[in-house]
Amino acid sequence: MARTAEQRPAVAWMEVLNRLETTLDRSLALAEEPAPAPPPADRSASAERAPLRRLDERLAALQAALDHAEANAAEVDALLAAEAERAERYIAALAASRQKLADWSARAI
Repeated sequence: MARTAEQRPAVAWMEVLNRLETTLDRSLALAEEPAPAPPPADRSASAERAPLRRLDERLAALQAALDHAEANAAEVDALLAAEAERAERYIAALAASRQKLADWSARAI
């Protein structure tokens, strides 16, 4: 049975892959076992805890910055509340002055 033109590339690739597999199998059979990885060096408990200590220090610094930001926000809120109250008193005084002017102009007519 003759192979069609569509079958030829697929058959050719299968042959290439079979040759690669055979070559890899031979190479693996000839290769020596790799040496086992050396055990990790002894590390003292303080050396193991150093990253955790640095993390704790960074978290403490972040908490201090957050506390400082909260204090600043509270201070700004207090200043804004005082200014809002001052603005309300000013607006009330303007309204009273406007009313006085309206009353004065009504008497003048």
